[in-house]
Amino acid sequence: MVASGMDADFHIGDRDHCFLSTEPGTSSGAWVSSLAGDPGSRGALNAEVMRVPFDQREIQALEQAIEIAEDLVSNHYKISTSDWKRYRYDIRSLTDLTAEEITDMAFAQIRRYLRCPDQKMRGGNPADYFKICLQDHVIRKATQRDDHIDLLPLAVYIVIHELIHVIRFARFIQRFDASPAEQEAEEARVHDLTFTVLKNCRVSGIQEILAAFRDCRTMETFHGVPDRGSPQQG
Repeated sequence: MVASGMDADFHIGDRDHCFLSTEPGTSSGAWVSSLAGDPGSRGALNAEVMRVPFDQREIQALEQAIEIAEDLVSNHYKISTSDWKRYRYDIRSLTDLTAEEITDMAFAQIRRYLRCPDQKMRGGNPADYFKICLQDHVIRKATQRDDHIDLLPLAVYIVIHELIHVIRFARFIQRFDASPAEQEAEEARVHDLTFTVLKNCRVSGIQEILAAFRDCRTMETFHGVPDRGSPQQG
């Protein structure tokens, strides 16, 4: 979901994007995307960047980017509209983030939350929700530094990268509570998968994004409780 101070619960078509509980004790970790950095210098973004949410024009571009990203990921992974229901996630921008969901050093972070107690799953087991927390101020900083980096293609790239993570977590291909070495290896895999999904994308400016991030495979960090399941092979 994307919010900008307006009534902005954002849904793509008929896909169900589930709400996340942010009550104390319901969070079970964060996977913080450091793939971002500065595409010009391959370094980290300035931690003192002003935390200004996207304006309405930027939100409209972000909504378009999310729709494009979900369609491209759907096509790549052969996910039908009904199949999306198994991937329980939200996409939120800065206005809708809590303090712990905000970072100044990455384009996004994924927070994992447990299903609310009154929402029962088959067998009574809790389910994971993944909240993709987009960092408006960090994303904007990249577009302001580099004239060839536009918001729409950059947001498409970021959202695809994070959606691939969610799919791999949900399918138990990748453990959410990974070791640093596992995290680094996973980032390399997701980086390559993101490029594969985007290789035939015709969005204006996407080739500039791919060129900027071609060698950017920095790791993401995670802090949280152990996973309940074991990763499957594949």
